[in-house]
Amino acid sequence: MWAAFAFLVAWCTTTANGAPTHVLAILIDDYGWADAGWHRPPGYQEIATPNMDALVKEGVEMDRHYVYKFCSPTRSAAQTGRNPIHVNSVNLDPNNYNKQDNVSGFSGVPRNMTGLGELMKRGGYSTHFFGKWDCGMATMEHTPRGRGYDTSMHYFHHMEDYYQNWFQNSNGNTKFFEGCSAAAGGDIWLRDLWIANATYEGPFIEGTNKSDACSVGVYDLCGIPDYAPGGHCAPYPGFPEAAAAPEGCTYVDDTFSQGVIDVIKAHDPSSDEKLFIFWAPHAIHSPLQVPGKYYAQFAHIPDYRRRRYHAMVAMVDDKVGEIVTALQLHRNLRKF
Repeated sequence: MWAAFAFLVAWCTTTANGAPTHVLAILIDDYGWADAGWHRPPGYQEIATPNMDALVKEGVEMDRHYVYKFCSPTRSAAQTGRNPIHVNSVNLDPNNYNKQDNVSGFSGVPRNMTGLGELMKRGGYSTHFFGKWDCGMATMEHTPRGRGYDTSMHYFHHMEDYYQNWFQNSNGNTKFFEGCSAAAGGDIWLRDLWIANATYEGPFIEGTNKSDACSVGVYDLCGIPDYAPGGHCAPYPGFPEAAAAPEGCTYVDDTFSQGVIDVIKAHDPSSDEKLFIFWAPHAIHSPLQVPGKYYAQFAHIPDYRRRRYHAMVAMVDDKVGEIVTALQLHRNLRKF
């Protein structure tokens, strides 16, 4: 049996042959209540979420479910089962710390708290994390592996460039470690993409775009005067205006969703092993970058910021559909 939830929707199927229960948890970032298709009237043109709409129709919508307004507190709560006020109520950059507190003086989840991955492992699950972590990175105990995930493919921080994986701080600056840059005599542009398993834990070199041709321009926070002088964004940058990126340029959420599908496909459907997968796409968090084929679908939206946003919603919904299809195929393999 597969059960999935997005903190927005629930989907559940059962098998009659006693198959183990596998769990897929989906956490979509910065997703507004009114930006979901099932909260809009039929025929509404600005939103396209047919796959998530189907999950809601088949499952249970928790329409009085509330989450914290920021990234890290929400994720810290989801990974610990605690109210954010008891685990992490501030959205600090990861270089903030209290040197007098070696347990909870770091950004993210305090070191002494039990993680969701650990609890699922105790329940006999094989555990896997994909996407945005943002629950701490100061020590190995703060990482997905340190919190009980057998494997992970992730980035650590609040946000990053979707194509170049540049590590960014809260105002979008990719030149994050000015002290290091000064010592090196030039800018240091860190890439925030990592992979971990039983034999390796470190940078995900193979998943990183290394060519300048994959860049879509500098980061912007649209419509916020403190970040974007004049309160506006530049026109949509670079190649995503076209139908596809140059060959070899990968959108990071394609990498994460394919990782989820690969875990499902690699699982032996005849075994009794139970899978727990936590998938946290980077989208729909800024920067508002999206493959051109999705951007083109929303040419009827005049505001370019909203057009980018709803294009990203459609992209995430497509990924949900691809993963649900993989789950259904896996279930059918178990049956036959």
